[in-house]
Amino acid sequence: MTGLIQKALGLDVDEVDGMADWSLRWETAQWGVLAAVLMVLLSLLSWELYRRSPREVSGGRRFLLATFRIIFLGLLTVILLQPVLVVTLEKEVSRTLPILMDRSGSMALRESDGLTRLQKAQGALSSPGGQEVLRGLEEDLRVPTFTFYGSSLQEWEDLQLPLVAAGEKTAMGEVVRKALERYQGAPLAGLLIFSDGGQNSGAPLGAIARELKDSGIALYTVGVGESEVRDVAVEGVEVREVLLADDAVPVTVKLRTQGMEGDSGRIVFSLSGVDVAEEKVKIEEDGLQQVTTLFVPKRVGEYVMEARFEADNGVEALAENNTGRAGLRVVDRRLKVLLLDQAPRWEFKYLEAMLLRERRVALS
Repeated sequence: MTGLIQKALGLDVDEVDGMADWSLRWETAQWGVLAAVLMVLLSLLSWELYRRSPREVSGGRRFLLATFRIIFLGLLTVILLQPVLVVTLEKEVSRTLPILMDRSGSMALRESDGLTRLQKAQGALSSPGGQEVLRGLEEDLRVPTFTFYGSSLQEWEDLQLPLVAAGEKTAMGEVVRKALERYQGAPLAGLLIFSDGGQNSGAPLGAIARELKDSGIALYTVGVGESEVRDVAVEGVEVREVLLADDAVPVTVKLRTQGMEGDSGRIVFSLSGVDVAEEKVKIEEDGLQQVTTLFVPKRVGEYVMEARFEADNGVEALAENNTGRAGLRVVDRRLKVLLLDQAPRWEFKYLEAMLLRERRVALS
């Protein structure tokens, strides 16, 4: 029966798995009683007319003609009632589970084991265990893979090819919307996201998650990264813009630390690539702190003072923010001073002796 209906509807047998249900519906069913009464009256009229036909026509022929006429009237009545055959066909369609891998800039942060968050996440998928899980999912689902940064969503075909973190923005809400638009109309088993959870752009993921909940689409998230990030950031380098050669000068560096309490390191100061000073740093507590040291510029010229923090254990989340810079100029000239007084008082003698000791002062 199912095969006959499929052929009558012009469907390929492979397009459906079977017929779930069928029913007959009448578009003008409200006229059904009237049509039935009219059918009976016309049938009786036909029978009466054939019954009164000439005697030359045999009774069997009159009965046959009357029967055909009644059948014709019945078919005409059925056509006027507009019958519709409603057939429910079923076909099992594989659901889709898109996997979204975050490769925004924050995924380049290194963890305590020296690996970046992106390397950890990709390693989890490309490892033998991860491949086995993917194969198990692919038995019942379609599992396409994508990478994203900012609001850009890109296909990810080779899971073994190392990914490179890019971009400074993460808009997971917009990325999820793009994934939903890509598979609009397709049955989704859910969305699986690998990310460190850092979002700084676009619609919040929480609002999108509520929309997914209302649509009956599950959102699965895999958190990547340690709960406490170890990082030291150089926020500024303070030094006078004009310095005198061979004079000791204070330099202050502002550090902001996170997850480094109890650790130690050093700050290396350099002028245009040449190390000129070094200061040990003991981090008693996280937060903002200042480190000051003295250095003596030797040569005249314009330089870039660079302060670089180096952790003793060598493990930090982000090494790119460990350096701060400031421009300065070193000069070597004497200040001419004319000292006058009415009489050689003790104050005059004291000031004269002090100025004579200054090698930068030419006293007259």
